Amino acid sequence: MVGCAVAACHNHHRTTRSKGITYHSFPRDPKLAKIWVIKSRRKDTLNIGHGRVCSDHFLPTDYEDDMKNRLLGLKERKILKRGAVPSLKLSSCDDGDERTSSRTERIRKRNILQRALRRLKSLSPKRIDDSSKLECSSKVNHQLHVC
Repeated sequence: MVGCAVAACHNHHRTTRSKGITYHSFPRDPKLAKIWVIKSRRKDTLNIGHGRVCSDHFLPTDYEDDMKNRLLGLKERKILKRGAVPSLKLSSCDDGDERTSSRTERIRKRNILQRALRRLKSLSPKRIDDSSKLECSSKVNHQLHVC
């Protein structure tokens, strides 16, 4: 499930599959990855190992010509040039607040639910010994027959 890591961008692979939008992994070069993180304008932490940035945030000139696939008659891929940096449709910091706050709220609710579930698991119900249960019921039955 891939979604765009740029603040206030709501592109997700499920909703953009037919629109030709692709998702690019963060670069392995730490300096360039840091620039991508800054450009994404997220206030919360971002896992660059799993995060992706959609093609809406790159210029057409940021892509290499996929001559190999074009000559072979295959579907052309969007291949980013080395050193390409997201530069289009980057939100202002204010726009990211809404997404960050809703994400923070979801995380808070999930943590509350997880704590409640852990607490429920730690509370063990008291077990009733089956033999004492049988004794009580046989005494009650005996008293009913005596009357």
